Amino acid sequence: MSPEAGSGSGSGYGTAEQPGVDVRLVGAAATGDEQAFAALMRQWRVPLFRFLLRLTGGQEEAHELVQRSFIKMHQRLSTLGDAARFRPWLYQIALNQFRDWYRSRKREQLQREALAGEAQPASDLPHRDAPPLAELEEQDRNRLLQLAIGRLSPEQREVLVLKTWQGLSFPEIAQALGIPENTAKSRLYSSYRALAAIFDDMNLTFNDLWP
Repeated sequence: MSPEAGSGSGSGYGTAEQPGVDVRLVGAAATGDEQAFAALMRQWRVPLFRFLLRLTGGQEEAHELVQRSFIKMHQRLSTLGDAARFRPWLYQIALNQFRDWYRSRKREQLQREALAGEAQPASDLPHRDAPPLAELEEQDRNRLLQLAIGRLSPEQREVLVLKTWQGLSFPEIAQALGIPENTAKSRLYSSYRALAAIFDDMNLTFNDLWP
């Protein structure tokens, strides 16, 4: 199965199903209706959590970034303008929270390495001596896939998760990332190539792990 053919479903982390954008609800929340805002949070809590879990690889981190995203959403919703653009706008907020977290995490890692006097391993990914695929349980496959995604650059990771698991269109991805649509497509294909190399290092293929 090709990556694009399998992009409509997930394994262990849910699917790319998204709540529809209720423009009236968004409009009401933008004018200060707290009940409407609470309804938006209920609708988008799980999609945002799944998105940020794929990016960070940690449930605690994902929960924290969801909360930060909702705080920013509350602060900025009145500036949205076109309620129909709410979905990529919200993911842009979540992406900014992820990027802040990622930069902070990298700084902390560099400080720890400097204190320890030696570099930390880049990853605990298995290599050619990985166990046979038949021995891997579903949880193991999810873990290996998450580890592989974690080896991608942040730019590759963001576009891959937005397209594959969150189901955004390329115009929406371009808006969320603030880049041209063709650049979004290029980054997606780059992420596929990078993942293929990582899977090969694990002695696995897209068919083995791809959702």
